[in-house]
Amino acid sequence: MNNDLRSIWMEVEGHLTQISENELREVLLLKSKIIINRFRWMLGLGTAICAGVLIFLVVASFSLQNDVLYVINNSVLAILLIIALVYNIRVFYDLESVSGESSSVFHLLKEKIRKIEKAMQQKKQLLLLPVYILLLLLAVNVYYSGGSFIGAFRDEENLWGLSFGFLSGLIVAVYFERKINWNQANDLKALKAYIHELEAFD
Repeated sequence: MNNDLRSIWMEVEGHLTQISENELREVLLLKSKIIINRFRWMLGLGTAICAGVLIFLVVASFSLQNDVLYVINNSVLAILLIIALVYNIRVFYDLESVSGESSSVFHLLKEKIRKIEKAMQQKKQLLLLPVYILLLLLAVNVYYSGGSFIGAFRDEENLWGLSFGFLSGLIVAVYFERKINWNQANDLKALKAYIHELEAFD
């Protein structure tokens, strides 16, 4: 067992035991699949959130269909969410489309890594977070206040509430988005290390 394999085995189990190369290969495969499943889970969560907000926007827009500005606000947000939803579904499909009986497990996992890297490089959520939060905040505020879209800006107390909600929401969203990106980057780094070691068995 080379030093790299010993290092990874100690990282996986916390201590070194006498195991065969086949057993170590199975451990590395399992760890690789767990990390890939985390990416799948995050895609699924993002898709579910987009779908849930879209349903709310449709219901809210129909309830206040006479408020043209409110409907426009919800429509813009809906378009952005549909784009995000389609993107998540496409990335998920790309990951699931990587298969082939003639290909080794190592090559299949390596292809999944390539697709995950590409998806992470294309992420633009952080740039659009202020837009998402502002539009969603207005949609929720007007719907539950029972007022009009213009009225939300004429009420000074409500305007202060919107400002506080926007800043608070933006800070929380940026924190979680950065934390998710950091975790995914670390997962990807670990996955590459596992795949590098699996290459020795392939």
